[in-house]
Amino acid sequence: MSAGTSSVAAVCASIRRARGCAIKASGGYAVVVGEFVRFTTIGFFGLFVDMGALWFALNALSLNLYGGRIFSFLVAATFTWGCNRLYTFREARGGGLLGQWLKFLSVNAVGGLVNFAVYVAVLHQGAVMLAGRAELLAYLPYVGVAAGSAAGLFLNFAASKRLIFR
Repeated sequence: MSAGTSSVAAVCASIRRARGCAIKASGGYAVVVGEFVRFTTIGFFGLFVDMGALWFALNALSLNLYGGRIFSFLVAATFTWGCNRLYTFREARGGGLLGQWLKFLSVNAVGGLVNFAVYVAVLHQGAVMLAGRAELLAYLPYVGVAAGSAAGLFLNFAASKRLIFR
């Protein structure tokens, strides 16, 4: 086993132990790593969908920072569910669309709570740290979205792989 292969195996073993990922016997670690890379890439694009939806909610719908965040989370979660269904877990797409989408939202609600808690913490701590810097305060909601998304990433991957796209 080469050094690169053993590193990948170690990372995947850690993911499996820490997050309970089910490793496919036929594809092994390479399958999980490939799925995680696709999941993360889709999540990266989902971050911009999330930020765009937040901007829309705040500016066009006149929602407050918290209602806007819930709206943007639902939009981004729908986007990432669809993309992960088509690209990340394409072999495990079985089931009805509506049922799978609702299951995805339900299961990822835990990651969504982590995401939302980090978002709120960034808003509150950022407001204290940036007091008097109005030009920077305007960016806090978007920094909060990015930090919250990163915080929920591993939890949502494990939940999606293990419970939704089996």
